Order: sequence, then structure tokens, then C-alpha cells
Amino acid sequence: MDTVKLISYSKLTASLQSKNFEKAEIDLYEIEDYISQLLLNGEFGLLREINQKLIANLDENTVFDRQSFVMGKLFTLVEILDNLVRPYEIAVQVNALTALEKRAMRLIHEFEEIVQSDLAEKMMIKTSYMSNVLKKMRSLNLVYYKNSGKYRWYALTPYGQLLLKSIQEINREDRPLLEDTKIDDTIFLERMSKSERNRLDFERSTGSYSRSRIDDEYWDIVEFR
Repeated sequence: MDTVKLISYSKLTASLQSKNFEKAEIDLYEIEDYISQLLLNGEFGLLREINQKLIANLDENTVFDRQSFVMGKLFTLVEILDNLVRPYEIAVQVNALTALEKRAMRLIHEFEEIVQSDLAEKMMIKTSYMSNVLKKMRSLNLVYYKNSGKYRWYALTPYGQLLLKSIQEINREDRPLLEDTKIDDTIFLERMSKSERNRLDFERSTGSYSRSRIDDEYWDIVEFR
């Protein structure tokens, strides 16, 4: 069995022996996470061994308070089911996010805190549209803000950070190759300023147009699809 998990069982035993039940509760959370991962990965061979180690911590001579015993089992089932369902719920939420929302999450994470106008500028969209995006992200519990003077500073919620981590993991596992991907310039043209569009038109008319700048912007978006 994983050495780290063996340490967790030893910590649980020590916490119970010292009657440090708050610490024992934390130790149990770590073990529950491990059990959930085994179930999700279909690794059922270790479950019997885990069960035996947990049983070893039970004192047969202990007189249980019936209500506490039942409530304890109930909370354990709730925690295990929550751990099993969470990856599915995260995957559903990630798939429901737009490319724009994913990119906004990445930028907010990079700056830790950022005001709406700066975020809109970096994403090359109108501030009014950025306001609608942030409003939706707040309704999904992805971001929150705190007031400082006349500005609202936006940051990711713990749930938003969890989703961003999942997006990054998915991206590492399945990142499309640039040469196999068709880029729709329309999305970029809509977000460019008038001067930038004029410059792009000039580059195209003179044959000096290079896709490298748009390609860089493209990866900022597609990276977190």
C-alpha cells in the first residue's frame, strides 16, 4: 500500500489513542479521499486491506452512543458520495463554460486580483461586455470581488480555482496541434480596435500579413476549451 497512506492510518491511530478527535476527523478526510480515488480508478483490491486497518482502530469493548454512531456513519457516507460525484460535476461545469469564460479565469488567476477594466483590456473586449461575463461567472460561484475605493477587484473563488485546475489538466492531456486546427479570424477581428484592424488590412493588402500574432492570441483562447 502507498507509504503516504500508511502514514495516514498511523496518524489516525495516534489521534484516536490521544483522544484528539478534531485531528482524527482530518485524518479520516485524507483516508476518505484515498478510498474515493481507488473506487473511481476501479482499484478494488486494496479496499479489503483498508477495511481491516480501519477495523483495527475500533475497540470492541467501547460502548457506543447509538445516535452518535448512526450519525457518524451517515456523515461518512455523505463525504464518500460527495468525493465520488465531485469529478463528474466538475466535468459538467467545465464543458458548460465558454472559451471566453475560461480565458477570463486564467487571466484572473495569473493576476490573483484584477479590476474589470484591466481584464477587459487584456481580453480585447468592451468593458460593458466584460461586465456581463463577470456577472455570469459570479452567479456560477467562479469569481468574487472586493471593493477598494471606487474599484472592484475580482479574484477566483476556491471553486473557480478547482475548475481552473481541472481545465489545465484536461488541456495537458488533450491539447490540439496548431497545424491541425483551423483558426476563425472573425473572433479576433471582433475584438480588435479600429487601428489594429486597419493595420491588419494593410498587412494583408501588401502581402506582409503574418498569422503569428493571431496564432498567439488563438492559443490564449483554445488553451482552455
